[in-house]
Amino acid sequence: MNKKLFALLFFFSGLCGLMYQILWTRMFSFVLGNTYLSISTIVASFMFGLFFGAWLIGKVIAKIKNPLRWYAYLEGLIGCYAIILLISFSGVDVWFEHLYKWLSPLGPIHGLSRFLSTLLLILVPTSAMGATLPLAVQYFTRGKKIFGDNISLFYAVNTIGGAMGALWAGFYLIEHLGIRHSVIFTAAINLLIGIVVLITSHNETSPIKDVEPALKKAKKTKITPAFQEWKSLYLLAAGLAGFAALSYEIIWTRALKFLIHNSTYSFSVMLFVFLLGIGIGSHIARKLLAHKERDLHYLYGVLQVGLAIYAIFTIYLMYSFAYSDFFQLTFVDIIYDFSYSWVWGIVIYTLICCIMFLLPTILMGILFPVINELYFEHVEKRAGTTVSTIYAINTIGSILGSVVAGFFLLPVLGIKTSLLLISSINLFLGIIFIVKASHRLQPTMVTGGLLLVVVFSLSLNGKYLYGRKESKLERVLFYKEGLMATVKVFQQNDFLSMSIDGNKIASTERTLFRKEKLIAHLPFFVKPDIKNVLVVGLASGISTGCVALHQEVEAIDCVELIKPVFPAATLFRDFNYNIFANPKVNLIYDDIYGFLKYRDKKYDLIVSDGKLGPLYSGNTIMLAYDYYQLCKNRMQPNGVFIQWLPIITPFKELDVVLQTLKASFNYVLLFYFYPTDIFMLASDNPMILDKKVIEQVFQNRLVAQDLAPFGVKSFREIFGSFVGSYELPNGEAKRINTFDKPITEFEYMREWKKGKLWPGGYRALNVQYLLENYVKMDLESIFKLTKNIDKDSLQELVKGSRLFFKGCINFFKTGNFQESFR
Repeated sequence: MNKKLFALLFFFSGLCGLMYQILWTRMFSFVLGNTYLSISTIVASFMFGLFFGAWLIGKVIAKIKNPLRWYAYLEGLIGCYAIILLISFSGVDVWFEHLYKWLSPLGPIHGLSRFLSTLLLILVPTSAMGATLPLAVQYFTRGKKIFGDNISLFYAVNTIGGAMGALWAGFYLIEHLGIRHSVIFTAAINLLIGIVVLITSHNETSPIKDVEPALKKAKKTKITPAFQEWKSLYLLAAGLAGFAALSYEIIWTRALKFLIHNSTYSFSVMLFVFLLGIGIGSHIARKLLAHKERDLHYLYGVLQVGLAIYAIFTIYLMYSFAYSDFFQLTFVDIIYDFSYSWVWGIVIYTLICCIMFLLPTILMGILFPVINELYFEHVEKRAGTTVSTIYAINTIGSILGSVVAGFFLLPVLGIKTSLLLISSINLFLGIIFIVKASHRLQPTMVTGGLLLVVVFSLSLNGKYLYGRKESKLERVLFYKEGLMATVKVFQQNDFLSMSIDGNKIASTERTLFRKEKLIAHLPFFVKPDIKNVLVVGLASGISTGCVALHQEVEAIDCVELIKPVFPAATLFRDFNYNIFANPKVNLIYDDIYGFLKYRDKKYDLIVSDGKLGPLYSGNTIMLAYDYYQLCKNRMQPNGVFIQWLPIITPFKELDVVLQTLKASFNYVLLFYFYPTDIFMLASDNPMILDKKVIEQVFQNRLVAQDLAPFGVKSFREIFGSFVGSYELPNGEAKRINTFDKPITEFEYMREWKKGKLWPGGYRALNVQYLLENYVKMDLESIFKLTKNIDKDSLQELVKGSRLFFKGCINFFKTGNFQESFR
């Protein structure tokens, strides 16, 4: 078979492999939850399959007469299995639900059962993926001289294919096809690759006759202590290199959230640059290995030392250089500058990732073919067996790296110390190989030592990572780089604020403070006798504390995914009414998706206050039809659901969210509190604005005192913020955000900067949209939503509130307050 044609097919094979990893991670997160443990379970299972496939094929590869035919069968197997798994996934959902019911009280045993189940479910296709590289190298290696060329070429094209797969899935496939159809599309590519290879490799056998003399000689090689020492060293290097590479990926990804945030686009770009660097490095290795006179031990050692030096240098880049005026003005400001389109934001994401880790990933890409060449030359002599052995050991190291970095290094040691520790592994390997080479030892050590001193000195600068609106002048009261995210509590002027990965999520400053209180109190004005409440997200605990002020409430479950938030929230005890000492409040560390899916408890009220915005991939979970259905299933028949949206939400996404919510619940009421907050209340039973009930709520002295500073004191203010019930246009939801096809996850960022196209931006456009919805309702329809108020008084209130909303629109457009509200 033509080598160039196969390289092209192997590129698409790598593209499919990465897309499967992304797609299956999403699919399994719907049954395992969205915790770091759940995601790690999926990724570790995927990588274990790669290891198992590489190891298993190494046992039989020498006996395979036609490696390409095997390769074709494996590609077909991957495609067929992917479709079978997709079709049967509803059964997978049921199985994990049973595991939760049977084993959840057993903790670690439940976690192990989830891992083993996931592993078994994807072991067949991932093992097939792991076997493809050894088979490719085995077939095309006709002699010792071209082994290095083959391993470099195929590793490069496969990895670059993976990089393109990350972009393809993250920028197009999932948004336009959805997850299920994306799996089918990817499987079709695998099947096509298998068919093409099968046709072109018909009746071919592996052209490895030139290697036979070497194989016979290898069989006669006496296993001496020196031979065993080299073998152990190469395997150790392969394993530790994999460990370090995955550790770096996890740590750098976490740190870069402060600069390029956590959108699907930013994650796709990070993964793309990481894999692209490895692919470029492998291509460079192809050139380096062509010079057989080169001392590969020395080269490997120098590359490892170089990788260690740059890894330490990234500490300076992330903790100091990233906050310099030059970096902020040249890069970060463009992300938020509305005169630049979202495409420029993607370009900046890419440039930042390239600055941070393109060079070290290029070094990683060179190291893998070099260690394969060393093992082939000094130990194994069999091309396919060499690749399967090194690849398997490297993958095992990668699995351990992802687990250790995520579950121990980051939460225990933090980003800085973790990078220093991981870089010491590269430094250790580099020194060993340089010493073994005995080549230019002194100048290399002196140069490397000086560079290490310089970068280590630079790495000492900077103590914290900062978000866009955070300042080094703030007084940091709490800072923890945890398992899922970095949580910070800081004092700015007279206000106390909490941020997650640099994004402020709670504050005693008026805007956020009011939102946290209103989302807690508003449901009690439309539904009396709320006894059991679920609060989604703890943050500062202010919302949970406000819910507890209502005397009729008997129990509050507050679910929080990010563990450091719990101790951070204790700093807000003066503002959250010390919920930690309140017997009504039950704080739960869990993923809300898994909590809703597998718990049986029913609630009268669900307060959903998750992170929302253009730079959060979490938009999919919290604004999806599937999430609303889970909430609905955990609500009493007359239960109420409330969710907040900022008024600056892109207009198209506001429309999608409202359609999605209305498709989930029979009744949706909308409130707008000037200037920033939209609240959506939903239920399957009618919600009534009963004047008597509202007045009774205000008779609670603590509630009245809580809302008084924001001018919310009576029925008039509550009804004055009411903008009607929401009905679907033509009675049909045309655009629904779902887990399978997450519209908002992709559109939100693209639409984010388009607000400047309209006078007054999205604030004016969204209030206009809400007002138009309200105006569609006649007085009789509005009267049916109220109680204990006469029509004349109601008409006066409706007229006044509509005039106020018109004034808001004019003010957002003109900026002239007096003229707008005259």
